[in-house]
Amino acid sequence: MSSPSIHSLTTHADRIQVRRLWMLMALGLAAGLVAFSLTYWAQTRSTRSLLRAPEGELAWLRHEFGLSEAQFARVSALHNAYRPTCGELCRRIGEQNRKLQEAVLSTNRVTPEIERLVAETGRVRDECRAAMLKHLYEVASAMPPDAGRRYLDLMLQATCVVDDPRTVDAVHAGGQAHVHGGG
Repeated sequence: MSSPSIHSLTTHADRIQVRRLWMLMALGLAAGLVAFSLTYWAQTRSTRSLLRAPEGELAWLRHEFGLSEAQFARVSALHNAYRPTCGELCRRIGEQNRKLQEAVLSTNRVTPEIERLVAETGRVRDECRAAMLKHLYEVASAMPPDAGRRYLDLMLQATCVVDDPRTVDAVHAGGQAHVHGGG
């Protein structure tokens, strides 16, 4: 006598129960996706509308720092004036990085050319940091003093302008900098 197969042990009712379980799981997953999508859409509606507005990428500044129309217009003008400088500096940094990478990959030691390229890459990055810092100060000066200080604090933390993670408030409160190399 041969042993019964697993298939013969499964009843029609068992198969229906398993099918119902799969349908219930699929419906639960679909409901979860719909709930997530609706919540996401509702929670991001105001941000999406800001981004669609003219000067949308800067709209958060108006909202976050309570800028008047005149202040926002000045900040927008400063941003638009800085954009070509930023683009050119980014292009130059990318070019220097490419040159440095090619030089590094072409040898197995530090050569005078690599040392020169490292120094030049640093000079271009420093030029970029100085230009960005000048821009940040110009934007901050177009805001009310407290808002300008908060803006600088936020931007200095969010950018690579300063290596020191201290905030503007800490600097103004007399925070001490740790300087490497004879400073």
